[in-house]
Amino acid sequence: MITLDADGQHSLQDAIYLLEKAAISEDVLILGSREQSKDSPLRSRIGNYITKKVFYFSTGVDIEDTQTGMRAFKKSLIPNLLEIKGERYEYEMNMLLEFAKEGIKMKEYPIETIYINDNEESHFDTVKDSIRIYSQIIKFCTSSLLSFGIDFLIYSISLIMSGSILFSNAFARIISLHFNFFINKKFVFEEGKSGKISSKEYFSYLGLAAFIFVMNTLILRGIVETFHINAIIAKILTEVILFTLSYLVQKKLVFSRENKKVAQIV
Repeated sequence: MITLDADGQHSLQDAIYLLEKAAISEDVLILGSREQSKDSPLRSRIGNYITKKVFYFSTGVDIEDTQTGMRAFKKSLIPNLLEIKGERYEYEMNMLLEFAKEGIKMKEYPIETIYINDNEESHFDTVKDSIRIYSQIIKFCTSSLLSFGIDFLIYSISLIMSGSILFSNAFARIISLHFNFFINKKFVFEEGKSGKISSKEYFSYLGLAAFIFVMNTLILRGIVETFHINAIIAKILTEVILFTLSYLVQKKLVFSRENKKVAQIV
């Protein structure tokens, strides 16, 4: 199956080309990637660039054209697609976010870039549809910031009351990780689903959280004991270090190796 924009941006040749690729790609979302040039409308170039960067920093998945409407897939992906929320252009972004979260493969193939009369036939509302597109990413980032705020606040209060870095960090992390899990499950990723929590999903999350906690505690205590830095300031430094480390690992190891298959221009 294939979807195409209704404003004349896609050619029949490209549609056939992507259908052929989808026919030999099981459980893979095939994306038609338009190459932006100086001849492309300015708003399209700016919008595509911003959305591409925001999507990459939010998911770690590098997709060249996140706003393409030309997408081909086999019927095996239909159950996944039917569970994704969205009515207009935000559905396309939510699809990519959900597939990135679920680890569903996405491949990009170059297609012809066609803009008729500076894309004046497009029904895209720059303000309203941009808000719709970015809403999922904004909610995800907000959830992460709230979780950090709760973690830091509880850690600081516990440290003042107990004086124990280990206890304070563990107590804060238990509260904040559960908050992050349920808020993401209920409001960020699961709006179009029943929101039921499976034991496998929950314990998998706890396993990952436990590993991060051990690393967090070791780094935190190491900074305090080695450099004699205030424990509250050390907490901020630790979170920055772990965030940077996680980002680099995903970019250099996980996604550079796996996502050559997941998201690439072929």
